Formats: sequence, C-alpha cells, structure tokens
Amino acid sequence: MATEQLPDPVRVLVADDDPIFTGLVDAVLAGQGIEVVAANNGAEAIERIVSGPFDPVLVDIMMPVIDGLRLIALISATPGSGR
Repeated sequence: MATEQLPDPVRVLVADDDPIFTGLVDAVLAGQGIEVVAANNGAEAIERIVSGPFDPVLVDIMMPVIDGLRLIALISATPGSGR
C-alpha cells in the first residue's frame, strides 16, 4: 500500500499517561507523515496546546493531574485552540 503524503503538515496531540500507547500512535501516524506530540497528563497537554495548534487531540479519560473530561472542557473553552 502506497503512503499518501498530506498537503499540509498535520499535528496530532496524544494526551495519555501510558507511554506504550503514545509510542504506538506515534509509530503508526509518523509513517503517514503526521507529527505526533505526546503529553503525559492533562496539565502537560494544556502546555502543548498553548505552544501551537493541533488538528485532532486524542485524550485518555483517566489521567493524573487533569483528567480527560476536564481537559476537553478546558480545550473547548480556550479561544483559538483549534485550527
């Protein structure tokens, strides 16, 4: 199967406290030309979001510091958090 390159760089934020999961997502998406940025908890994810836009954000519900549901609420309330 041929790898199709996307026209614009796609950035995905993966917020999950399981490094095996974030590594797996990175391995799969990097082969498609997608940049994956990992965050180990909700607070770290907020820091990453402030640094630049992401296309999708994959969020684990059960995380330390800020859980996934609270993180989604914070992202939704942040002006300009989407592209």
